[in-house]
Amino acid sequence: MVETAAGHHRRRVYLALDSAQRAADRAIMAGHSAHVILCQLTPVSGGAS
Repeated sequence: MVETAAGHHRRRVYLALDSAQRAADRAIMAGHSAHVILCQLTPVSGGAS
C-alpha cells in the first residue's frame, strides 16, 4: 500500500512477494510512504449463476 503526499492510498494486489517488495521500494525511492501487507486470498463458492 502506498500513501501519496495528498494522503490518498494506492492499493494493488501482487501475486509474488518479490514483485510487491520491488514496488514498495520504488514508491519509497519516489518519496512516498509504502508498506507490504501479506494477505491470503480465498475463493468464495456458490455465486449466482
